[in-house]
Amino acid sequence: MTKEPLAKDAPIEADYKPKQKAGKPKYQAIPEDYPNPTFIEKKLQFLSVVLWLWMFIFFLVVVPFTFVYCFINIPWSRYLIVGYYGWMWYDRKGPINGRAIPWIRDFVRYSPIWTPFKAYFPGKLIKTCDLDPNEKYIIGYHPHGVYAIALFANVVFNSAIATVFPGIDIIMNTLPANFWIPIWRDYILSLGSGSCESKSIKRRLLNGKPGTAMIIALGGAEEFKHMTEGTLDLVLLKRKGFAKIALATGSHLVPVIGFGENELFHRITHPAFQPLHNFFKAVLKSAAPLFIGRFGIAIPKRVPLYTVGKFGLNIVGRPIPVKRVDHPTEEQIDELHQKYVKAIQDLYDEFKDEFHTNRTQELRFVA
Repeated sequence: MTKEPLAKDAPIEADYKPKQKAGKPKYQAIPEDYPNPTFIEKKLQFLSVVLWLWMFIFFLVVVPFTFVYCFINIPWSRYLIVGYYGWMWYDRKGPINGRAIPWIRDFVRYSPIWTPFKAYFPGKLIKTCDLDPNEKYIIGYHPHGVYAIALFANVVFNSAIATVFPGIDIIMNTLPANFWIPIWRDYILSLGSGSCESKSIKRRLLNGKPGTAMIIALGGAEEFKHMTEGTLDLVLLKRKGFAKIALATGSHLVPVIGFGENELFHRITHPAFQPLHNFFKAVLKSAAPLFIGRFGIAIPKRVPLYTVGKFGLNIVGRPIPVKRVDHPTEEQIDELHQKYVKAIQDLYDEFKDEFHTNRTQELRFVA
């Protein structure tokens, strides 16, 4: 893979001077370091985070309950609701094939209302290497956390992405259940998001143009139950499907760590709440822990978020090529998986003293 120079116009953090080791590639921190905010700026940052949280509450709670209420109490609305669910069934392959609406995606990414959101934490994307736009990628993000907020702050709402990674189309992927929630499913589809099912990832990589990069929180919702401040416990040892897809599509693997993700919320582990945990797991078919953040509610704490990636799967600065294998064997899958696990460990060891200074233990692979 030919290594291209870092983009000249990419904003680089002004006075951030990380420790560099001999022989290690230089890296960029994007966007620029945020100055000490004024009182008004802090309030705007807080309101931006509240708006982001309200977006989830509105789409995931208010809209579904409104649909149910209207269906029960407003007879004529039933035709509209049934027609909409008929459309959802007709468009059931949308999450698999993807159908982004570019102007909506660009509006969300470049909207000025998200600048205070990034500054609230603040968020920084640490770039260690260029991505070749002639290749395809599977980007693994760790840890999942509650909302994977670092992905929103440093990728989804980062207008510098297109500048620092020219020719790379980064596509976020989420649980299939999200695409059965009315209105919400059409919103995230318009942003380019797709299902994290293996058939969806594989199809979009095979059919996508060069530069396609599918980003997945590989640990999934199961990492919720391991989320504790000061730790980085990853569910990765049993996750091998991504390695199989990488081989089948010839896509390079990109390990990414979001330092600070586990510090945004406090997970409630009291035994009295275990029945509620079990209920969520039974209904959602996924772990859904209870948590609190700032002010004892669901507002994330003001914690710096550093999203660090050795793009191109560099281990000590050397890329691991992934050649396409139509029918990969278990040995080939295991070999690539082990290389990826080692890459995550190496990435953590390189940056832990700079970005995980409050750690109470080292990185662990717990499952």
